[in-house]
Amino acid sequence: MANWSNPLLTSTYTNFLTEVKDRDTDLALQFDGTTSSNIPTSAIRWNSSVNRWQKWNGSAWGELTSTYALTGLSTTGNASIGGTLGSGAITSTGSVTGTALIPSGSSAPTNGLYLAGTNTIGLATSSTGRVFIDAAGEMGIGTATPGTALDVVTPAGSA
Repeated sequence: MANWSNPLLTSTYTNFLTEVKDRDTDLALQFDGTTSSNIPTSAIRWNSSVNRWQKWNGSAWGELTSTYALTGLSTTGNASIGGTLGSGAITSTGSVTGTALIPSGSSAPTNGLYLAGTNTIGLATSSTGRVFIDAAGEMGIGTATPGTALDVVTPAGSA
């Protein structure tokens, strides 16, 4: 195994070439996949047979420390970010598609969709509800309680 502290400023020309070549050889063997004699401690690899990142401890590949661990993995395919699986965790039992958006929260966000009321979706900008669609499919612009298919309410004094 090469001395990775070499070459030094004091290395002779002939030693310099040998020292650099030894480092190149060690580096090539690290990515060989058939040897474990030249892997530096704390090297990280992806193990596709177990679908995990692993870390070399000097003698064997093992799981990464808790610094890198995904602690909310389960054998059912569910995942949680920042904790254990529980209510409100991110779960998937197949492919995740974008066919449905279910907003939560009853107060207007800074910008985005929210549940403005029972069976009413609101669209907010600047933390204020602007557009609303109720359970009957009626849309209100400037009003959360539209009375017709399209109900536009403007502020007093505007055209």
